[in-house]
Amino acid sequence: MADKYDADKYSELERLARAATKAPWFFNPNAGDDGELYSVTHRNQRNPGLDVAFTHVAHDAKFIAAANPAAVLDLIAELRRLRAALDAKE
Repeated sequence: MADKYDADKYSELERLARAATKAPWFFNPNAGDDGELYSVTHRNQRNPGLDVAFTHVAHDAKFIAAANPAAVLDLIAELRRLRAALDAKE
Protein backbone atom coordinates (compact mmCIF):
# COMPACT_ATOMS: atom_id res chain seq x y z
CA MET A 1 0.00 0.00 0.00
CA ALA A 2 1.27 3.49 -0.82
CA ASP A 3 2.12 5.72 2.08
CA LYS A 4 0.48 9.12 2.52
CA TYR A 5 3.52 10.98 1.13
CA ASP A 6 3.29 9.14 -2.20
CA ALA A 7 -0.47 9.67 -2.46
CA ASP A 8 -0.08 13.40 -1.81
CA LYS A 9 2.83 13.67 -4.25
CA TYR A 10 0.89 12.10 -7.11
CA SER A 11 -2.24 14.12 -6.34
CA GLU A 12 -0.26 17.34 -6.72
CA LEU A 13 1.34 16.11 -9.94
CA GLU A 14 -2.11 15.18 -11.25
CA ARG A 15 -3.47 18.63 -10.36
CA LEU A 16 -0.59 20.31 -12.18
CA ALA A 17 -1.01 18.10 -15.26
CA ARG A 18 -4.73 18.88 -15.41
CA ALA A 19 -4.01 22.61 -15.17
CA ALA A 20 -1.30 22.55 -17.88
CA THR A 21 -1.84 23.47 -21.51
CA LYS A 22 -4.01 20.91 -23.28
CA ALA A 23 -3.30 19.67 -26.81
CA PRO A 24 -0.51 17.59 -28.30
CA TRP A 25 2.98 18.81 -27.45
CA PHE A 26 5.83 18.29 -29.88
CA PHE A 27 9.52 18.99 -30.22
CA ASN A 28 10.23 21.92 -32.54
CA PRO A 29 13.88 21.96 -33.67
CA ASN A 30 13.40 25.07 -35.83
CA ALA A 31 12.24 27.46 -33.12
CA GLY A 32 15.37 29.59 -33.01
CA ASP A 33 16.89 31.71 -35.75
CA ASP A 34 20.35 30.25 -35.14
CA GLY A 35 19.16 26.65 -34.77
CA GLU A 36 20.45 26.45 -31.21
CA LEU A 37 17.23 27.22 -29.37
CA TYR A 38 14.70 24.39 -29.25
CA SER A 39 11.09 24.68 -28.24
CA VAL A 40 8.23 22.50 -27.11
CA THR A 41 5.09 23.59 -28.92
CA HIS A 42 1.44 22.67 -28.68
CA ARG A 43 -1.30 23.00 -31.25
CA ASN A 44 -5.07 23.21 -31.05
CA GLN A 45 -7.86 24.56 -33.22
CA ARG A 46 -7.54 28.14 -31.98
CA ASN A 47 -3.73 28.27 -31.95
CA PRO A 48 -1.68 26.75 -34.77
CA GLY A 49 1.42 26.58 -32.58
CA LEU A 50 2.26 28.12 -29.23
CA ASP A 51 5.49 27.48 -27.35
CA VAL A 52 5.28 26.03 -23.85
CA ALA A 53 9.03 25.71 -23.16
CA PHE A 54 12.42 26.68 -24.55
CA THR A 55 15.85 25.14 -24.04
CA HIS A 56 19.24 25.10 -25.71
CA VAL A 57 19.46 21.32 -25.25
CA ALA A 58 17.61 19.25 -27.84
CA HIS A 59 17.23 16.11 -25.72
CA ASP A 60 15.70 18.18 -22.89
CA ALA A 61 13.11 19.62 -25.28
CA LYS A 62 12.32 16.13 -26.58
CA PHE A 63 11.83 14.89 -23.02
CA ILE A 64 9.57 17.82 -22.08
CA ALA A 65 7.44 17.18 -25.17
CA ALA A 66 7.15 13.47 -24.32
CA ALA A 67 6.33 14.17 -20.66
CA ASN A 68 3.26 16.18 -21.62
CA PRO A 69 0.15 16.46 -19.40
CA ALA A 70 -1.67 13.58 -21.12
CA ALA A 71 1.33 11.26 -20.68
CA VAL A 72 1.67 12.20 -17.01
CA LEU A 73 -2.05 11.58 -16.38
CA ASP A 74 -1.80 8.19 -18.13
CA LEU A 75 1.17 7.21 -15.96
CA ILE A 76 -0.61 8.25 -12.76
CA ALA A 77 -3.73 6.28 -13.76
CA GLU A 78 -1.62 3.19 -14.50
CA LEU A 79 0.25 3.55 -11.20
CA ARG A 80 -3.03 3.77 -9.29
CA ARG A 81 -4.45 0.78 -11.17
CA LEU A 82 -1.39 -1.34 -10.37
CA ARG A 83 -1.35 -0.28 -6.72
CA ALA A 84 -5.06 -1.12 -6.40
CA ALA A 85 -4.37 -4.56 -7.90
CA LEU A 86 -1.55 -5.14 -5.41
CA ASP A 87 -3.70 -3.96 -2.49
CA ALA A 88 -6.48 -6.33 -3.58
CA LYS A 89 -4.05 -9.27 -3.35
CA GLU A 90 -3.04 -8.41 0.22
